[in-house]
Amino acid sequence: MNTPSTTPLLFIIIFLHAVVTNAQPPKAIKDSTSFKAVRGYRGETLVVQCDTVYVLNKFSFKTYNDVYENKPVVDSVMTETVKTYDRLLLLGDEQSKKNESYYQDLLKQFNLLADSSSTFADKNVKKIQNATATLDRATEDIVQAQKLLSETQKLLAQERARRVKRDIGIGIGGVVVGILVGLLVAK
Repeated sequence: MNTPSTTPLLFIIIFLHAVVTNAQPPKAIKDSTSFKAVRGYRGETLVVQCDTVYVLNKFSFKTYNDVYENKPVVDSVMTETVKTYDRLLLLGDEQSKKNESYYQDLLKQFNLLADSSSTFADKNVKKIQNATATLDRATEDIVQAQKLLSETQKLLAQERARRVKRDIGIGIGGVVVGILVGLLVAK
């Protein structure tokens, strides 16, 4: 628990610890393209701000440094290898640029094809919707025509029944008139 009397004591302890341990800002390593040694000691903080860093102890560093300093200055095989490697890198870069150009062309063609396909699909969807609407109207017209045909058949059946009744009525009336005329003539 911090009380007002222990707070200054805590700050003094932290300050003394920093002075005793010789607190220094962390060393930043930013360059990964050159051959240089950055000395660091146990307990120091190194901030790596590049992609690759090799950490060697004193003995390993001495061994690598001796090999580096004692190599022949002019090594024709190594020089040719490096030149060939550089040429290969340039060819690879050129091929990458060509491939990027091909990719961009293909991407444009693909986008055009996709747009055309989308337009074609949209037109076909509209045509199908129109055909469906036309079929729906035709179906409604057929249903209406079937209703009218059914009503017409009912009317025809009623008319036939009425005609039959009328013909029977005329026939019966004719028989009755015939009988009456026959009776009158017979008297």
